[in-house]
Amino acid sequence: VKGNGGTCVACEATAEQDGAIRTAIIVCVGPLLLFFFWAFSWRPLFNLSPLGPAEGPAKGGEHWSEKYTVTRWVLVAYRGVSEWFRDSSLLHYVKILIAFYNIIGTFPKVFNIYWPDALNEGMVIANSITKADVLGLPGFKCLSKDLDYTTRLLINTVTPILMTLLLMVPPLLAAVYGLVRHGSVFGHPNFAGVYTAFCYCHLFLLFLYYPSVSIMTLHSFRCDDKLEVLTSDYRERCPLLDTGGFIFQWAVAFTFIYPVGIPLSMYLMLRWYKVPEIATLKLNKVLVRNLILLFKKKTTTRESEVLSQMVGDVAASESLFKERVLDLFKMIDKDGGGTLDMEELVSAFKKFGMTAKGLERKISRLMRHYGIDTKDEITPEQFEIIVKKMTELFYLFTGNEDSLDRLSDKQLKALCRFKWSRAGDDGQAAPQADRGVDSSAERGGASDHESKHEDDAGMGLVSPGWRRPSVAGGQGTTPPLPKRSSLLKPELENRREMKLWILQTAKSLRAQKVLKVAPIPWDGTEEGEMHAIERMGPMFVAYRVDAWHTELKSNAQRLAMTSLLSFFEYGTASQLFVGFLILATSLLMALRTQPYLDHDLNNFQVYSYLIECVTLLFGICILSDTDVSSTAAGGFRSGPLAFLINFVCATVAFFPLVALFLKSPRWDSWRRAIRTAAAHAVSTLLYKLGLGPEPVPGPK
Repeated sequence: VKGNGGTCVACEATAEQDGAIRTAIIVCVGPLLLFFFWAFSWRPLFNLSPLGPAEGPAKGGEHWSEKYTVTRWVLVAYRGVSEWFRDSSLLHYVKILIAFYNIIGTFPKVFNIYWPDALNEGMVIANSITKADVLGLPGFKCLSKDLDYTTRLLINTVTPILMTLLLMVPPLLAAVYGLVRHGSVFGHPNFAGVYTAFCYCHLFLLFLYYPSVSIMTLHSFRCDDKLEVLTSDYRERCPLLDTGGFIFQWAVAFTFIYPVGIPLSMYLMLRWYKVPEIATLKLNKVLVRNLILLFKKKTTTRESEVLSQMVGDVAASESLFKERVLDLFKMIDKDGGGTLDMEELVSAFKKFGMTAKGLERKISRLMRHYGIDTKDEITPEQFEIIVKKMTELFYLFTGNEDSLDRLSDKQLKALCRFKWSRAGDDGQAAPQADRGVDSSAERGGASDHESKHEDDAGMGLVSPGWRRPSVAGGQGTTPPLPKRSSLLKPELENRREMKLWILQTAKSLRAQKVLKVAPIPWDGTEEGEMHAIERMGPMFVAYRVDAWHTELKSNAQRLAMTSLLSFFEYGTASQLFVGFLILATSLLMALRTQPYLDHDLNNFQVYSYLIECVTLLFGICILSDTDVSSTAAGGFRSGPLAFLINFVCATVAFFPLVALFLKSPRWDSWRRAIRTAAAHAVSTLLYKLGLGPEPVPGPK
């Protein structure tokens, strides 16, 4: 077998040591695997709650979990781990970790690089563990020395099928029990929970076995052209030279089952449970709601807000509205003359709290729009027109609308007539949260928007020349958005065209960073969403709704790095370039998209991609070293950088624990203590040097 650095080691010389290692692995790992298999596959069948209410007292009148303290401790630990595994991001921490060591572990086989001995051994062990290859672990290698390639191919391709059949036993038993006792396959009271557990376990099993079984299957076609033998086993003749042979036909069949079939079946299952449609629906609802919030922000002024609260909604009761407008007119007309001049009207509005600049200019523009001379006295009828146009948009939307189908024709027309190119770059609205009305300094006047449509007159829009204070305290101008010639105004009598135009406008504003949308979680509120989560949850529930396909992309990346890349110009600079390009692209996409809802998971994924890039870059440096074949102490392979790469690859396994510790209250107390001690030490040093006052003694 191959030892460190690819050197051959006789199995007889290490038989005793391998036996001890095998025993240790079986004793430690075997019971743990059985426990997890029972906990996540069989336990839901019996609905066993580790610390639930006792079914009956044990001998002596106390429950068995209370009688045996050690057992109770184990159950407490199990409950905590199982809840963490189900209800938090632990599962995806494990999946990112497995994906990382899957890729790192195949570097010695995919790239023709003479890695340092310790790093090479670590890669091989990590790859064997994460791809569940028992025969690749230390102590088990010699057991497979007499197995031919056909036997190993059969073992690797059939094992996932056998494991799936084993996982199917609990739901089959539940179905048989329900059919016999209740007359229905779904009659078992725990059938839903058992089937959900099977789906979760099966998806994780596919994730675990996908790269390893794909490697074994695809490498059946990778041959040494000169020697005409299989590169995975030089004892085997190249299967491509015997297309009628068992290895070739078996590998072709299982290529469609595993490398092609698994991602295709996952995608079809996601489509079956309508995950893409649900994601689109949830995203569109948030876009519509945020667009309406932005509309309210741009059309709601201080004037319209105050007036609307005073006179109410004209659509609710026109008679009451007119009565309140008349009362307001009489309140302003203190001399009882029956008319108002511009100065009197502006003065009254300012007393009502309308302090925006240019108030008189805005009212004048609105009056001119309706043919009212600003020099003439304002009659009650004209005052009613002014107030009506300044307030009608305040109650047009509540801000909680999230469906275009529920909007009235008037609401749709208002959104279509709005000049979104003038929305500016400050339109931010968070989903699932109500926003208050901004201050008057961030709004335009009640008549800044001069529309050709009569219904639009009086909208309090931000004018094209609207200015706001800059960060530095000066004046800055918000540039108007570029005109979107592709978004033609729809016919205002066609509801379908209006809804499509509004939705496309919202997407365009989001793409231009005008309409900002916070990450949207999967909360089970849509029809069929909870059912999809119960069946396919591990594949998408940890991601944002618009990133539901992230795991499919991750599997494609793993397949490319662990299998497909080995067929592309093996041992050349082009292969290294393509490999580094794939990893660098994955890193940049993870930084840009941030697909996980949990910020720590995004950080962990970025960190794993970064270490993959650094490790491959280190391998490229090894090839470029002029002393590649040397193993002397001064060589690149055995220098301090080799130890550093080995160390950072190991740190990936501990990243979740470090992140968890940094979020704990204990770390906050330690950080404050360290900061206080450091500040006191610096103050003491400055005092002794005569550069500062005497430090105040810290708390003991």
